[in-house]
Amino acid sequence: IWLATRSLAGEMESGQVQVALARPVSRGQFYLARVLTVALAALWVSIVASLGNLAGLAYSKPDGTMNNWHFIAQIGASLLLALTIGGVSLLVSARADRMGQAVGWAAGFLIVSYVIDYFATLWAFLKPLQPFSVFDYYDPPVALAHGTIPMMNVIVLGGLALICAIAGLVIFQRRDLPN
Repeated sequence: IWLATRSLAGEMESGQVQVALARPVSRGQFYLARVLTVALAALWVSIVASLGNLAGLAYSKPDGTMNNWHFIAQIGASLLLALTIGGVSLLVSARADRMGQAVGWAAGFLIVSYVIDYFATLWAFLKPLQPFSVFDYYDPPVALAHGTIPMMNVIVLGGLALICAIAGLVIFQRRDLPN
């Protein structure tokens, strides 16, 4: 959230966006550079988290066996969630004038999504809302156990990340920049 919101709303708040766009760089190129940065950071975090899990397994030496190749699916599941969070953050950041505002909206989305997913398992009246939570489509135990990511999870998380990134691009290209 911080990386995405700092790179758009943070630069608009500080006025640095005008300096960057005064060069021969289009708004689309400027925005897509931020998308690439968020995607690379999401990949890095997903890989490092799985390497931490592998190190923990090597250190603790639990009973049973684990196919280490299944961690590739876990990296994929984590990457999809991180890209979705990054896409939502870029979308709200493309519209916000202040970084705090963008962080608030993105964090609010994430908190509400988490609360819905968690409490839907406890309270039946929230169960119909569970498919609206991004965490309903993040299932690392399935990835580790089977070495695959359910296709519905890929479609929903990947699609939401892509839709948010594209919507953010459209908003950023059409909006007035703050003075």
